[in-house]
Amino acid sequence: MSKHASVLAAEAVVEAKKHELGEARAHVERLEREYREALDGVRHAQHQVDATLPQCDMVRTSGIGGDETRRERVVIVRKTPSGMLVVRLVGGLDGEARFKKDSRTGRYLEVTQRTSFISDYWELQGIPASFTN
Repeated sequence: MSKHASVLAAEAVVEAKKHELGEARAHVERLEREYREALDGVRHAQHQVDATLPQCDMVRTSGIGGDETRRERVVIVRKTPSGMLVVRLVGGLDGEARFKKDSRTGRYLEVTQRTSFISDYWELQGIPASFTN
């Protein structure tokens, strides 16, 4: 028994839409790949610019025991009139953090609200001398 003409026509529409959807998915995949490549280009350019700027290490230290738990390379964006250092991750496009010199220890600690004295904290290490005066 052969299919009715209306069923054949509907199946042809389904096949056409399936093909159209496949082309659209391929187009979206190509656009996503081009977008990722463009972002990689921006990050590469930012790394090149950051290589010319003053840098130091941002270290996460455990509040219990004082062990280093993480280390990130950062760019010093600026020093505020009050003496705080504003930094961002090398190659980072946004997201700045502020650090203030601790009057007791002389270390630059992130300006945040620590929940307790045993909380982990971020500090800057290896700061260029021109920023520590």
